[in-house]
Amino acid sequence: MEQFKFRGWDTTLLMMFNPLTIEQFAKSDFGFTHFNQIKLMQYIGREDDAGNSVYEGDIVKIYSEYEELEFIGVVKFGSCSFYIESDLISGYRWQDYDVTILGNIYENKELLEEK
Repeated sequence: MEQFKFRGWDTTLLMMFNPLTIEQFAKSDFGFTHFNQIKLMQYIGREDDAGNSVYEGDIVKIYSEYEELEFIGVVKFGSCSFYIESDLISGYRWQDYDVTILGNIYENKELLEEK
């Protein structure tokens, strides 16, 4: 059975913790005062075009040569599936597109600002 992996954003220390399985996370001692100071982001089970693991909360660039489509969106989870949300489109069938991770919603908010 595949392990679920998560990474965590500490809202107090303002730092990202490396991916962990639930078992590793439960056994770890990162000095968290409260678990609610951690925002968990789940690995979605796929990699971007460079081989980097994609997590919920990642800011990604989506490109489709076939549809002549390119946009930046955020990986989210809803209705029992991961999807990409942007001003242009929200979609569940994005696994057919080329994906590049640009950053994440905690460390790279500026990537989502209107230009």
